[in-house]
Amino acid sequence: MRVIIQLFCLSFLILVSGSAAMAVTAQQWVTQDQDGFAKGKMDGLVINSDGELIAAPKYEKVQTDEVAIWCSVTTPTGETYFGTGKTGNIYKLDGKKIVPVVKNTGFVVTTLAADNKGNVYAASLPGGRITRIEPNGNSKVLATLEVLYIWSLQCDSKGNLYAGTGPAGRLFRVTEKGNPVLLYDSEADHIFSLAIDAKDNLYFGTAHGATLLKIRAEDAMKEKVKAQVVHDFDGSELKAIQPVGDALYVAVNKTRDGSAEEVASALYEAAEDIDEEDEGIAPESSGTGGMVYKLAAGSRKPERVTKSGESFILGMKVDNAGDVFIAVAGDGMIRYSARTLTRAKIEIQEKQVLTMDLKAGKLHILGTSGPGVLYFSQPSVKPAPNYTSQVFSSGVPAKWGNLAWDAHGTLKMEVRSGMTQAPDETWTPWKALAGSGEAAATGQTPYIQYRATWPEKEPQNAVLRQVELSYIEANVSPKMKEISVGTGDKGSKSSRKSKSSSPTVKVRWKADDDNKDTLGYRIYYRLSSESNWKQLNPDKLLTKTDYLLEKQKFPAGEYVLRIEVTDEASNPGERALADTLESKPFVLDSDRPTVTLAKIVPVENENAVLLTGNAADGISTIASIEYSIDGQAWKSLFPSDDIYDSKTEPFTLKIAVEEKGAHGVAIRATDAQGNTSVVHGSFQTQ
Repeated sequence: MRVIIQLFCLSFLILVSGSAAMAVTAQQWVTQDQDGFAKGKMDGLVINSDGELIAAPKYEKVQTDEVAIWCSVTTPTGETYFGTGKTGNIYKLDGKKIVPVVKNTGFVVTTLAADNKGNVYAASLPGGRITRIEPNGNSKVLATLEVLYIWSLQCDSKGNLYAGTGPAGRLFRVTEKGNPVLLYDSEADHIFSLAIDAKDNLYFGTAHGATLLKIRAEDAMKEKVKAQVVHDFDGSELKAIQPVGDALYVAVNKTRDGSAEEVASALYEAAEDIDEEDEGIAPESSGTGGMVYKLAAGSRKPERVTKSGESFILGMKVDNAGDVFIAVAGDGMIRYSARTLTRAKIEIQEKQVLTMDLKAGKLHILGTSGPGVLYFSQPSVKPAPNYTSQVFSSGVPAKWGNLAWDAHGTLKMEVRSGMTQAPDETWTPWKALAGSGEAAATGQTPYIQYRATWPEKEPQNAVLRQVELSYIEANVSPKMKEISVGTGDKGSKSSRKSKSSSPTVKVRWKADDDNKDTLGYRIYYRLSSESNWKQLNPDKLLTKTDYLLEKQKFPAGEYVLRIEVTDEASNPGERALADTLESKPFVLDSDRPTVTLAKIVPVENENAVLLTGNAADGISTIASIEYSIDGQAWKSLFPSDDIYDSKTEPFTLKIAVEEKGAHGVAIRATDAQGNTSVVHGSFQTQ
């Protein structure tokens, strides 16, 4: 059986051939499988485990004043009763009205059963009390068993009543007068489930141990009989049993601690503590997983019906079509289809379904907790259910191609498109397509959406498996974002001052393209004083976003760069688009500054000399002047005006030397481009 957890998310499959030509290659938006249809809006639809959209069962919601609808039963004459949690009230359905029948039977009505005369039997916690409700509405306590829990009640075709109990795991037959007869005393802690087939054979399931046992009809009227083991399941409890024809369906749970007594105690505590704010019941926290099996007539090997890893099962029903419905702790209700072998979640607001009931072989009602709500199954699915996809964005305006779909049955498909992310009055009206493969829309827009509508009559016969839309993006011009000009590998912003002596200047830039095209670049340059541009790379397009300028290749001066970005590699001919951006002016200067010593004269009455000179550069400002006496360390020297802010900087230096005799001096000047010159001089001290 193919079963996959159904939860809904949308997947986009973008199918392209060749990454370098994305803008000119047709692409496809494909919606398929469970993920594919997920974020669209479903009205009257569900997604099965094969990822197909199908018509959903129709339910009508009726709110009650109760906290939890714990159990339910439908009599052979078609009347439905349900029991509640916390109050222990029992109600009868009169059409769609809820009529109180018996109040305050206990904390929780654990189970209900009906005989062929229309009598209804109810067991309540705490204690082993069984209440009988007659068709006329009269009720009385039929029997009180000496047990803590009655978990299950069943009536055979002759009207005999049977009760499965705990914690001693005993099975009783209760006579019409209310006398309990011990039918079977098991070694299990509890008898959780009972079922009677068309031949009045009695089946029951245990906890702890999850054993399915059988008592033949001819032995059911005896006392303390032996039971036949049908199958011992790998589990902690056998939660539910239902005969269907010659087969048996059973729901088996595993608990974390493996103790049915713990589960029973949790139920009891839940009955005392549950309130209107609760979203679930205690057994959810005790369970680790459940499974439904089918035992065919004559087969000793159970067939697994549900997927592995299903949550703790609170209830199970099988309809005449063989579809299996399970109430799952914390996850509402799930349907396994016998026809399509798929799994689908029944969408209701409440997460905790505690009871389900059949009527005429079809699912009739659901009862929930937190709060207590009844759902009535309608005789047909919703007419003309529909699916509206999420808005698909191509990112840029696109030319939309054909919309094709894979479906069974007749579906009406419509398309609309627009320029805004959310559909509004500016969008095109819905356009109906004559058939699969027709053009979806005219014009170029970045957003599109489709809608599929099922037929009004027999919508359950239509299935949508996949929708595929072809499109090609309209070309959008790439954009130059930024240019930075730095020295060496630093990549700093364009600047007029630098102390680096690197022979190169690194240019970096940024560009982007909404089409994600392959981009190429051309670099042009000119002196600030000139008007004509010269190209640095005339032979081929650059593909990187950086370039090294060798300063010695250019005359010293102030320059401007212009970088052009183009998408012509992805868009041939007239489709190609380009954009340009100019840099801020920057200096390229590999010439050394000039340093001169005007004079060196002694200072009167001092053992010192006064040195004057000048540092100058034709392009760059002087960045620093330094001096060294007799080969010692370089020391900084300030210009005459104390500020390095000019291409010419006069300087004066007073040098005091203790030792008499000849001395040497070196003056070094560096311009803003890192170019350096040195001049030497000498002097005598007395």
